[in-house]
Amino acid sequence: MTVYSVADQLYSSRHFPPLEAHFPEFGAMGYAAIEPWLPAYEADRRDSGAFWQSVGEILARGADLAAPEGLVVAWYNHDVEYRPLADGSRPIDHLLGASDAVRFEIDCGWIVRGGADPAAELARYAGRIEAIQMKDAAPLGTAVEDGWTATGDGIIDWRALVPLIRATAATHLVAEHDNPQDWRAFARRSLAYMRSLGLAAPQDP
Repeated sequence: MTVYSVADQLYSSRHFPPLEAHFPEFGAMGYAAIEPWLPAYEADRRDSGAFWQSVGEILARGADLAAPEGLVVAWYNHDVEYRPLADGSRPIDHLLGASDAVRFEIDCGWIVRGGADPAAELARYAGRIEAIQMKDAAPLGTAVEDGWTATGDGIIDWRALVPLIRATAATHLVAEHDNPQDWRAFARRSLAYMRSLGLAAPQDP
């Protein structure tokens, strides 16, 4: 049975500097990696299929350039990619439609926020998924912690998603929370829940 390495997305800890001071604690908890973040996703987004298709083509060219170096290009989604455009298409399908060489780091919490079904997206892009963000969402309208929760405490039925997660090409699972009141409690709870599902290795004795 496959168990996955688990990474923590440092965006979850951005309100608790200095971030490098967290590294030993993540290691002690059993995380295998951390994911850096840059405040760069606030750029202008355009409401047209042609715009998103052009971004997909840029990603495809990048994937072709990266491949000889043994690297892959992967897109990480938010909710905007799942909100239908005026022509009924979705940005995510334009972004990933230009080339199968472009991989996907899928964020299940943002998919829910975008009004889509994580199960359908895990199945649709299974062979291209590099990592899975097991980000959990509180019920719609929740204001506490910006409406996010630790993995396993929200509305996503992770247990039902386990077979679909295992069927993907992912090698990493990622814990993320955009605004936790307590980053340690979030990190511990999320990893413990992943372990309870058999998705992460048990903690060393």
